[in-house]
Amino acid sequence: IHRIVLIGYALSCLAAMIYLVIWLKAMVIFLDSSFSALALISSNFLLGIALGSLGLSKFIDHREDPISLLGAIEMLIGLSFVGIIPLLDGFPLLVSLITNKYAHSFWSLQLSKFSLFFFIMLIPSLLLGFSFPLICQIHSDQIKYIGKSISGVISINALGGAIGILFGGTLLSMWFGIKNGSLVAIWSHI
Repeated sequence: IHRIVLIGYALSCLAAMIYLVIWLKAMVIFLDSSFSALALISSNFLLGIALGSLGLSKFIDHREDPISLLGAIEMLIGLSFVGIIPLLDGFPLLVSLITNKYAHSFWSLQLSKFSLFFFIMLIPSLLLGFSFPLICQIHSDQIKYIGKSISGVISINALGGAIGILFGGTLLSMWFGIKNGSLVAIWSHI
């Protein structure tokens, strides 16, 4: 069962990086530079993952069935991304309103954009953060092999993420576009 869970986790990491690349492609159109888009989206995404991991760490050792919880979280991740897709249509209006209101101050404008991205990506990134401690708990059933177990989880995470960035950044968004590319990633999560 450990191998099946790890394969599922690799697919989840792949999908998460596809989301990240597709969001970046969508947001770079509305931001002043691709560097700003990369910085805002990546920092928000990673902040949400960190907060999710910290939040779950308080409760993880008291769970009877971490595999079922991980399955439920993975489903919720996919569903939470479904909720973001309609926001992509309204995003140009939101960015223009923020830009008009805070154009006088660079830092106010950046903080406003950061806050917008943070709240849009909060639920999916928190849920992604929940999954890492769970997969570590599932995969590290013997304390004397914890280093080997955690390094295997990190390797799967990085491999899935690298493939997701490559796939999402090139083929998926090119073949399907931003919205439909997101739907393909969502179905792989669910």
